[in-house]
Amino acid sequence: MKVYALLKFLKFPLLGLLLTVCPGCQKEKLPNILFIITDQQSINTIGAYGNEICKTPNIDRIADRGMIFRQCHVASYACSPSRASILTGLYSHNHGVVTNEVPLHESLPSLGYLLKKEGYATAYFGKSHLGGYMRRNTSTEPEYTGKATRDRPWNGNWQYIRTDTIPDYEPKATDYVISLADGHTFQAMEGGTGEDEACLGFDYWIGGWQQYRDFLSFNGYDSIVANNHTVGGHGTLYAPVRDKKFDDSLHAWSIIPEKMHQEAFFVDEALTYLKDTWTREKPFGMFLSFYGPHNPILPPRPWDEMYPLEDIPLPATIGDQRKIGGTGKYRRDQWSDDQFRDYIRRYWGFVSFIDAQIGELLNGLEAMGELENTIIVFTSDHGDMAGGHGNIWKSTLCSWDELMRVPLIVSYPSIVSIKSASNALVSNMDFLPTLLEMIQAEIPQTIDGKSFAAILKDPGMEHRDIIFTSVMGMNFIATTREWKYNLNLVAGHPDELYDRKVDPDEMNNLINDPGHIEVAEWMKDQILTWLSETGHPYALEIANTSKD
Repeated sequence: MKVYALLKFLKFPLLGLLLTVCPGCQKEKLPNILFIITDQQSINTIGAYGNEICKTPNIDRIADRGMIFRQCHVASYACSPSRASILTGLYSHNHGVVTNEVPLHESLPSLGYLLKKEGYATAYFGKSHLGGYMRRNTSTEPEYTGKATRDRPWNGNWQYIRTDTIPDYEPKATDYVISLADGHTFQAMEGGTGEDEACLGFDYWIGGWQQYRDFLSFNGYDSIVANNHTVGGHGTLYAPVRDKKFDDSLHAWSIIPEKMHQEAFFVDEALTYLKDTWTREKPFGMFLSFYGPHNPILPPRPWDEMYPLEDIPLPATIGDQRKIGGTGKYRRDQWSDDQFRDYIRRYWGFVSFIDAQIGELLNGLEAMGELENTIIVFTSDHGDMAGGHGNIWKSTLCSWDELMRVPLIVSYPSIVSIKSASNALVSNMDFLPTLLEMIQAEIPQTIDGKSFAAILKDPGMEHRDIIFTSVMGMNFIATTREWKYNLNLVAGHPDELYDRKVDPDEMNNLINDPGHIEVAEWMKDQILTWLSETGHPYALEIANTSKD
């Protein structure tokens, strides 16, 4: 892989950083670490968070042995930026993964490397989305001309590279370039590791593209793999189809059975690793990353019909007429109530299917006698609208809690208060320093995250006064207990201000309310100050643009 040096937007050119040592004189036996992350799972899909219909007994089991966080918000949105913030403890403008398909640079002191430094055996199973584009193009299409669809610029792997880090870069008419509203500009280029190469400090690696395709071929699904480029990644095959393409308004399911499904594959591989490769000479640091319940919403049968249509409630905000997401995900003017209900029941079925796979892993750890000595973290990279505000999937330009507030459960009975809950404001970039403090490890001085390890013993403690979120170079969000402000950089899309106590469903945008001018200006100023103080390379330009 060709690496473009001098990545000046990164704050950390080398791994040999000045480090600060966590308080504590002597380390006891290090616990294992199991980090479980789903993709696009809303906080309201989990029993422990109050859903009485969607069955998540195994996620609830983790909650029963630990603490749930009710106010965990993403530092960066959506998939790749959020995952990079989790692994590095940095805002997206500091780790460089401002949008999807941008590789996370190996020079950063991310979780895998830091656990290895502490003596952990590191292993990764599932979706990364931090090595460039997820699916390798295997087609024989003509040479790239600048007009190809974005997932097939070339045969092989591709990635986005920020243009001002490319030596002697001169744009050409055929360049495949995206320019984000916050000033970042990226060009698609050959390269990246995709999903199949071990990286980011994880020595043992099972990815979701070629390794999964090989698994299917070995088990008799070779014709499906050969004839369907999208198998792997989020391309779990679907049935039925309309006009030769998937339509989420139709009831659908994966034609790959549950035992062969990606989510089961990753858990089986994780259990095989624990039984056949891991030696107990070192604690394991395992990252299990599911592709679901991300759209297309295609659980394997019978999970697609696990919940009767008539049992599915519609979100209270489904009638919202505002199409502020700006990315074509608004369906209230197109779908019937039953189409929304069917989407939700398939989504919940997908969640319950993944929960069952988590149960297999927990049972395996318990049988090995390792469950009690394992720190377990469960979270998701962001949520899904699932009918909220009349939308499905996810969108930029908005700030809704359905997307930006995520589940977070931490379990380790010797440290964490069991069956407890915290209302503290935390960010998902705080995960890295928290885990490091829990194992008395060195914490990089220059990360943006802040450990909330103390809360794990005392859930009544506070943590942050304000959370900041970057949304793929399009908008920035500031969230306090009382207010949420969304600064939109894209012309034609209004800023937003919500009173979180009076209007928790975020239905009444107060941005133009004369009685809220002062708080709106204060929240906006908080965002601009944060961008400047945390080193956003275009902070001044954003401040000037926001005055218009």
